[in-house]
Amino acid sequence: MYHIYGLHLEGEDEIRYVGSTTQPVKRLYQHTRADGHERVPERIEWVKKNNGRIRMKLLETTSDRRGAE
Repeated sequence: MYHIYGLHLEGEDEIRYVGSTTQPVKRLYQHTRADGHERVPERIEWVKKNNGRIRMKLLETTSDRRGAE
């Protein structure tokens, strides 16, 4: 299954990033590590500044990879 997700801050509704994954828990961990594997400097800074407050919201689940793009 492919999951479309959004990253947001705890207590806020504004989605700051949208992505897709087959492993939501692992992907959230990867985002919150912010150890240089991220390629978007603004997102790295946002993660560092808000670590511990970042949450993932599953927006949609699909069995079709194209549906997750």
